[in-house]
Amino acid sequence: MIGAAFMNSSLLQNTRSNARKAFDSLVLPELTYGLDIRAPISESVLVFSDVEEKPASLFHETNEHIVICDLETALEKFPNEMKKIGSLLSLKNKFESYHLAHLRHGLVVIVPENVQSQNPVVLPGISAPHSHVLIVVGKNSTVFIDHIEGSHSSAHPVHSSGVEIFAEENAHVSYSSLQDYSQGHHFSFKRAHVGKGASVDWHWAELGSSFVKADISSFLANEDASSLNVGVFAGFHNQVLDMDASMIHEKPRTKSKMFARGCVNDYSKSVYKGLIKMTKEAKSASGHQKSDVLILSPNAEADPIPILEIEGSDMNCSHAATVGRLDPQKMFYLTSRGLDEVTARALYLRGFFEFALHYFPFC
Repeated sequence: MIGAAFMNSSLLQNTRSNARKAFDSLVLPELTYGLDIRAPISESVLVFSDVEEKPASLFHETNEHIVICDLETALEKFPNEMKKIGSLLSLKNKFESYHLAHLRHGLVVIVPENVQSQNPVVLPGISAPHSHVLIVVGKNSTVFIDHIEGSHSSAHPVHSSGVEIFAEENAHVSYSSLQDYSQGHHFSFKRAHVGKGASVDWHWAELGSSFVKADISSFLANEDASSLNVGVFAGFHNQVLDMDASMIHEKPRTKSKMFARGCVNDYSKSVYKGLIKMTKEAKSASGHQKSDVLILSPNAEADPIPILEIEGSDMNCSHAATVGRLDPQKMFYLTSRGLDEVTARALYLRGFFEFALHYFPFC
């Protein structure tokens, strides 16, 4: 038992060690977009602490036999599932290596086969600046997961979060997240491996942090797999939001949709890159993406970048992107009905975001 426990524990240690070596060997990428959008990131920001807080112990099983536990407990109770951790992230990426080099705090969610969850699973908050969530959903199961990634009161200068979802055959997963750090640099990596006939729906909101580097990808790795990616974001002051969303179609009859709506105000800047990739094997696949951004001040900037990579035929793809300002005629209509400018502006923005928010399960 002691030998087995040591081997299990060494899984995280080896991951951290390999990731640190990869991080040290990689050059920091230059994050420059468009004419004048540059990420405020340097090597000195990505620090490593010699003092590591011990992870809190957790084991909770719901009435539907869904288990939520910490990483160390999962190593003992779910060693096979834990072999998946970190497998959807790349050690060829400087920022992902940095995150995996801190793989110590986090949660594991295990959903057995044939579970039809009626209530959302609300993940407990993690106070550590770097955290990882592994979600494994068994065949024919359905689960809704809500997660607040960051606290507005956090004082840490750098945060990173990782989420990996493995949806087995005919499983259906809805994952909703909110990031609302008051300051600092935030790196977020969300990945899904979607099985045959399974679906994974992402609903995300990026609202906080001085700098955000977020990446959400779904790998439609089996026939009839599908994924939905819906996000909202808002930039204020000098925030820089760098967001990537990808759908990788690897098998026939896979389906994907991506929608994003955001606004930038003051001197904030946003970049939203949407990628739909169809491999040669993805016959009869379909993928659609659309992003819309409102610029609310003369000094704010937004750069939507839709990308299609189609390697075969018999595939259906589309993309669209818009950048605009508040429509003066619509604002005049609202104010002529007795609304002051602040209230009219808020109502305008509420209507703009409603298209995306109605996809969120809790809205």
